Amino acid sequence: WSGGAAVLSGAEGTRLSGEEFEYVQEFLVAVFDLIADE
Repeated sequence: WSGGAAVLSGAEGTRLSGEEFEYVQEFLVAVFDLIADE
């Protein structure tokens, strides 16, 4: 999934559209929740 790499690269993340950003944000929240549960 290329979106994750774009976000992690910082500046590239700002190029995401609003809809993509919301999707990425939800994805990262889910990942952090999984990490916190461990």
